[in-house]
Amino acid sequence: MNITVKVTNNYGSKAVYPVCRAAKMFTMIAGTVTLTPPTIALIKQLGYEVQVAQETL
Repeated sequence: MNITVKVTNNYGSKAVYPVCRAAKMFTMIAGTVTLTPPTIALIKQLGYEVQVAQETL
């Protein structure tokens, strides 16, 4: 199982935003807009692979 996220740089710190529906569900469960490193670690423990979406021009 995979989830897709987008990593952005917000004022010098990285923020991980959900792209796919499953990733958005995890942010709803966590009560956040972005996925934090501890949340990502728990998602991986559930058997999900986190994929970063390619940036297009």
